[in-house]
Amino acid sequence: MLKLWLVLALGLASCGFIDYERLREPELTPERTTSGVRGFRMRLTLPGESIRAALANFPLFVGWPAKAELSEALGAALPQIFVTLANENTLLPSEIEHFDPNTGALAMWTLVPRLDVGRTLELDLYFDLSGSSRDTQVQELWSRAGIEGVWHLGEVAQGSEGEIKDSSAQVVHGQGGSGSTALLPEQAPSILGFGQRFKGDGGHIRFPSGQALAPRGSISHWIYVDTPGSVRIGYYESSGSGSDFDGFGTGATQAYEWHSAVGDDLSYLGLMWNENYPGVAQFNAQLWGSNLMFAGRWAHLAASWDGLDVRVFLDGVQVRNGTLPASQAASAIAQFRSLGTSKDAVGYAPARVRSWLGMIDELQISRLPRDPEWFRLSQANQRDPMLFFVLGDLVRVR
Repeated sequence: MLKLWLVLALGLASCGFIDYERLREPELTPERTTSGVRGFRMRLTLPGESIRAALANFPLFVGWPAKAELSEALGAALPQIFVTLANENTLLPSEIEHFDPNTGALAMWTLVPRLDVGRTLELDLYFDLSGSSRDTQVQELWSRAGIEGVWHLGEVAQGSEGEIKDSSAQVVHGQGGSGSTALLPEQAPSILGFGQRFKGDGGHIRFPSGQALAPRGSISHWIYVDTPGSVRIGYYESSGSGSDFDGFGTGATQAYEWHSAVGDDLSYLGLMWNENYPGVAQFNAQLWGSNLMFAGRWAHLAASWDGLDVRVFLDGVQVRNGTLPASQAASAIAQFRSLGTSKDAVGYAPARVRSWLGMIDELQISRLPRDPEWFRLSQANQRDPMLFFVLGDLVRVR
């Protein structure tokens, strides 16, 4: 019997299989994985009944606030973390947003080439201590997903240029407070590890001109509203709008701006565009979802537009659809300018009136309109990945 086991073991080794030892369990089991791994692995399973429509190149969030078993296994070592499809050798593009070996806290993203209705997805998550270096293809992840701007918003802002990182190939990095330390947002624990807290006092993140608003696309982010107030997240501001204050407060139409906005009584939210008289805060076009309960909690807000047709989603559910005015086409010249307030001028009083009071996390901008299933699955995955996946045992790979 022993002789037979040795023959089988040699045969498996020649085929690229590696034995692993299950933590706290002495039995050995053949395991196929990426060559050269020495460390730990965990199986992640997404049941097929969770998938209601086929999706291609979907970015999945994997993470948890702490995992004592993982931190105990790693000690103080910092592993390379990567993902494959179950029992396959090909790496999936991924990005580590945050990992703490002392607590086992993890926030990362990986690209799934395809999700099919009713088909269970299995991934292998590796924590490799071999010292090997693998290219996890961060920009490839977001490029293949069709996302041309992704800000995880986990940084500690200092007011330095380019400190708020865009992980996409567009590399449109932001600057806390436009460089003013008095207007910096604060890093805060969020639903996805860390986000940014804005105090409603003009604090914001400013971005250089870039990423013109496309005729087809989508946008999503997480928000947390602290208290009532007319608060808005600035995204896009066109040339000549209030963003650079040409004609500010003169009563002249100031071209186009796009915002997420929350009403004074926290009962509705939506998109605003085509602003008139920015100093008076009047808008002549908006799309709202009403009677929405989102105050005092994290909420996922998204919008998708295709030409003049636009839909607004809250927590993965469509709450409003409508048609933009034909003149909206002019907003395609708008540039991504600010986050946290609709104005990016340091210390300008009207900007403070319209500043966000609460938290923002995980802003993603795409030039692809999205189906409802994209936002439903994104919200479910990101809100609680520990429930979204079935987590397997941590196993030792050697």
